[in-house]
Amino acid sequence: PYDCASVFLQEEDSLRIVAARGFPDPDKVIGGEFKVDELLDSAKEAGHAIILDDAQADPRFSKWAGTNFVRGWLGVSLNVRGDTIGYLTLDNREVSIYDQSHASLAESFANQAAIALVNARLYKAERTAREQAETLREVAQGVSGSLELNEVLRLILEQLKRVLMFNASSVLIYQEEGGAALVAGIGYQDKHLTSRKAGEILMDSPILKQMSQTLEPIVIPDVRQHPDWIWVDGADNVRSFLAVPIISLGKMIGTLMVDSELEDFYCPKDVQTAQSLAQHMAIAIQNARLFAAERASRERSDALREASRIISASLSLEQVIDAVLEQLARVMEYDSGNVMLLKGDFLYLEAGRGYEAFTDPSLLDEVVIDINSHHSIRSTLESGQPFMVVDSKEDPDWQNTAMSDHIRSWLGVPLRVRDKSIGLFNLDRVT
Repeated sequence: PYDCASVFLQEEDSLRIVAARGFPDPDKVIGGEFKVDELLDSAKEAGHAIILDDAQADPRFSKWAGTNFVRGWLGVSLNVRGDTIGYLTLDNREVSIYDQSHASLAESFANQAAIALVNARLYKAERTAREQAETLREVAQGVSGSLELNEVLRLILEQLKRVLMFNASSVLIYQEEGGAALVAGIGYQDKHLTSRKAGEILMDSPILKQMSQTLEPIVIPDVRQHPDWIWVDGADNVRSFLAVPIISLGKMIGTLMVDSELEDFYCPKDVQTAQSLAQHMAIAIQNARLFAAERASRERSDALREASRIISASLSLEQVIDAVLEQLARVMEYDSGNVMLLKGDFLYLEAGRGYEAFTDPSLLDEVVIDINSHHSIRSTLESGQPFMVVDSKEDPDWQNTAMSDHIRSWLGVPLRVRDKSIGLFNLDRVT
């Protein structure tokens, strides 16, 4: 007879309650972790059941929260092949309720329960291993079957849910040209908000910088206690955090991050699982980058070939310039662009593209630039080297014209014939 009963299983240096009956709210009891106390340890050492006539009067009894009702108590270790894997405890409100007959019955039950628990653990471990193998196989198929990076990474995160519990997970990729972007994420309330904010602020994360140097995973049991934690909008409920580096050629090219709303949630096995998936992510990222580089090279070749064809087929300067600007848009982003030809010390705008969205196109005919009044432009023409203005509002040499009020960044490339500049090729961005 018992009022409450619990089954504890050994997990490294602590005990976890895996089954409970008789408690007002068993769900709050199951999952609780405790240290092996003197009383349970004595049951292990004795090799048989321990009986307490009055637990409240025995100094060995740990008075955990909610146990003040316990008087009669019986505890027995769960043993398999000489190893203790856990404990069975029975609680009763009556004093001296248990005797040797109860102890013998509990020991017999404990022996059978221990075997069943070990079998269940083996089955669970085998099933987990099988699921992980199947997940990795499906991920490998996805990586080899698609070059669309965002889709592949989202697929991997979806597969990760089968073998690793989390509330949210994401992939941060470090761009080759600098900066970072959260390219895939699941589990967030507002994925677009979280992605944008994460890409903006996580580049400066001391935690991720440390990982980029050590190339080792990082597990944080409670992010609220970590001095370097950076809160991201849309991820306010994070408690446990697991991050593993995505590594290619000995360098971290991204990060797989997993969040839980529970404290101290992730264990070494979870780290191993995440690392296995991160290896496939590294392959996906490299495949996508190689494909993008090859496609960009092919598009540049096609654009140059088409521009050459149009130039050869046309004698109209305006048509030629417009064709070049059109083909350039295939391989390089810009908001507006033009070609200016040099006559003496003045640049005259011959043709432009994209300005109709920002100004009256008829004003372009009036644009004339005295190169002696623009030091940067004159230097560019004389050196034959391209010149870039990152922020026109901060550049002291920048001068607005009828066509430039919208320009924030600018690239000027000299047009050269026989080592002599004959004009300037201009590309503009509003950002």
